[in-house]
Amino acid sequence: MSEPAFDFRVRPAAEFIDRFGNEGDVWTATLYDSREEWLAGRVGHLGASAAYMVLDTEMRKRLFDEMTGSRPHEDLSGNELVQRGVAAEPLVRSLIAVENPDWDIYDGGNLLFVSKRKPFASATLDCIAVHRKTGELCDIELKEAPWSNKWKGEYAPDGYFAQVMHQSFVTGINHCVIHPRIYLRRDDGFTTSFERSYEYWMDDPAIAPQVADLMEREEKFMDEVRNGRYKPVLSLPSVF
Repeated sequence: MSEPAFDFRVRPAAEFIDRFGNEGDVWTATLYDSREEWLAGRVGHLGASAAYMVLDTEMRKRLFDEMTGSRPHEDLSGNELVQRGVAAEPLVRSLIAVENPDWDIYDGGNLLFVSKRKPFASATLDCIAVHRKTGELCDIELKEAPWSNKWKGEYAPDGYFAQVMHQSFVTGINHCVIHPRIYLRRDDGFTTSFERSYEYWMDDPAIAPQVADLMEREEKFMDEVRNGRYKPVLSLPSVF
């Protein structure tokens, strides 16, 4: 029996480690055996999902309280949107693998990257694509979201953009894609959906200064966390 002409499988995070090792130029990586161990490994780090909270005048204080222990972390496990995302992500990754046969697609799983340049910063990627010929890496951030006017524009919402900027800094991956699956629940209860892609190269002259600004603000925030002294931010950065 001949081998299949195409390899559409999604590769586990362990195969990424086998291929690239536990250390890159700007990151170290740990693959945890369980989600519980992965959650414990994230303690004390600022993850990508918190990047926009550092920039938001209201969410910043909540994040500070959570990281200093004066407020419990918000449990979103029962949130419908979170549960939809957990259920849909494996399916979307598989579809990405089918639609992109020139790329090896990896599930980020419980793989935690930590920045060598700013060790407080960590990231776990939903989907890592590696071009089979060039070796180029691409960070594909998967989202599950209800339809709203924020999806009408040319650019992804600021919070998602901040997330991939953070991830790019931690991993050194220049090519990033935000890939939301947007759904609309009709009055009759039936749900329709469609997908979009927002593609960025982080060394773009219009983006690179925003990445630097974000990381500077994150570092100041983490200094406040370590010192236990909160300093309010009056406004968002002008680049947003």
